[in-house]
Amino acid sequence: MSNASLLLYPSNSTQPPPLLGDLAAYLYQRGVIATPLPTHRYPLGDHFLRDIAFMGCSPAIRLEPAGSDDHGYCYLTLEGPFDPPQLRHGRNTRPPRCPHCHQGITPWQAAISGTPLPCPHCHHTAPLDQLLWRHNAGYARLFITIHNIFPGEAIPQPGLLNDLTATFNQPWGYCFRS
Repeated sequence: MSNASLLLYPSNSTQPPPLLGDLAAYLYQRGVIATPLPTHRYPLGDHFLRDIAFMGCSPAIRLEPAGSDDHGYCYLTLEGPFDPPQLRHGRNTRPPRCPHCHQGITPWQAAISGTPLPCPHCHHTAPLDQLLWRHNAGYARLFITIHNIFPGEAIPQPGLLNDLTATFNQPWGYCFRS
């Protein structure tokens, strides 16, 4: 089973995240997810491909399981809410950039504990949700995780992110984990 995923999240970790039930109802109404499975995985809805654009001329994405124990297909889970917020990262994570001077912050691994990182170049210290992760990591209290999507293989469409922002009254971002 792959750990590769596309994650969407409220990008201001100081605001309370939406309730999972409200978020699931919104995603269902929008057609991003279908009826939940007993394993708390959400199969993709009829409008998933409208809101998540796959890149390349012929991506090899399986949208349905091949059998009852198949986990290599694309499905969605809701993770959270977390207190304190969590940093989601993977093998693909590169050093974040400072929001003040835009230089890379290394080493960045102390951020895993949730500790703000001081910039070694300008000495500005920023909360983790203000660092420029360039879609390689996300810091939040809640995540919509779309499993079995590799970095750069698909991106959320602006309409989905804008509607999440308007519906839940907070900005949303996304990142990849592999």
